[in-house]
Amino acid sequence: MALQKFIQTSDKTIIFISHVESVLEKTATTILHLELIRHRQLARSNYFPGKYSDYLKYRKNSYQKQLNLAKNAKKAKQKRDEKIHRLHQAVQFKVRNTHDSSVGRRAAKK
Repeated sequence: MALQKFIQTSDKTIIFISHVESVLEKTATTILHLELIRHRQLARSNYFPGKYSDYLKYRKNSYQKQLNLAKNAKKAKQKRDEKIHRLHQAVQFKVRNTHDSSVGRRAAKK
């Protein structure tokens, strides 16, 4: 492909747009990835100084890290919610099973 060869041999800076991954892999030395996120409502750009295959690896690793953080946050929230639920159940039990009304009122205020 003549255009590909021209891009590879030129000493000038060339900005080009391509959806063909083989062209990107063979010619691009820096990646500027523009995308829409959050239901295509928010624009985001990623600058990566390197080959396209390295950018794909970087992007995959970043996604995995983000996914792991989200999973850990979800687990932590679930633990907090379970603890709050247990405490609430304990207080409810104390209130229901208290014979002295003043003790019951104090437990209910907790």
